[in-house]
Amino acid sequence: MERLTERDEFGNADIIGEDSEDLQINLTFKEFNKVTNALNKLADYEDMEERGELLKLPCEFGDTVFIKKMYGGYAQAEVVDFSYFHTCGFCIVVASDELGKANIPFSKFGETVFLVNPDAESKQDSLLGNETRYCYSWDGERYFGCYATKEEALEDARSEALHEEVYIGTCVEPELTWSCIEETVIEQIEDNLYEDVGEHAENFEVSDEDEKDLKTRLDAAIEAWIKDRNIKPNCYQVFDGYRVSIEEF
Repeated sequence: MERLTERDEFGNADIIGEDSEDLQINLTFKEFNKVTNALNKLADYEDMEERGELLKLPCEFGDTVFIKKMYGGYAQAEVVDFSYFHTCGFCIVVASDELGKANIPFSKFGETVFLVNPDAESKQDSLLGNETRYCYSWDGERYFGCYATKEEALEDARSEALHEEVYIGTCVEPELTWSCIEETVIEQIEDNLYEDVGEHAENFEVSDEDEKDLKTRLDAAIEAWIKDRNIKPNCYQVFDGYRVSIEEF
């Protein structure tokens, strides 16, 4: 950050580019001392920042963080406190239903601790492609519209003006997915065969290899159907919703 103060020959702080005496000439002695103390304190902080001694918190109380789990995936946790240990330095204290309470060093941010879920971020990147769309919400839950720019989304929200603040989110078309259905198909074949021939159907079996082949063929057929019939969802997924003033743009 650009420095705002400088020191005179006596070590007192002045505003860079300004004559502090001219600015404080009309102040009472008590007010003059308060301004001087405030400038000296700001100068102290700027000195510490230049020496690399000013601690910068990686997050705030109440923030949600995502912690990498040993066997894959990420656990969601809340920042409930900060702590310090001689062995690992400053830490965030997090609480999670999945992991309990833990101290995590600041140095782990970007390695095993993240402010955004990397899984969701990766999915968002793959879905967005080259065309980003935006939407707005008054409660952060139900979003409206699909706009080419944030400004267009905010402009429509401004026309309603339900609140002084609005949520702006990135909206993307969700992927159409399905669960494996080969077992269901085979079970239906077995049930129908039993209806036709009774207990003689008990010797009917489908090998694991045949079941895997059926899965491959069913998946390919469903994918082709979605593509050929141009099947698309009539809704969107919303990522990165954040609150802004209705008059921000």
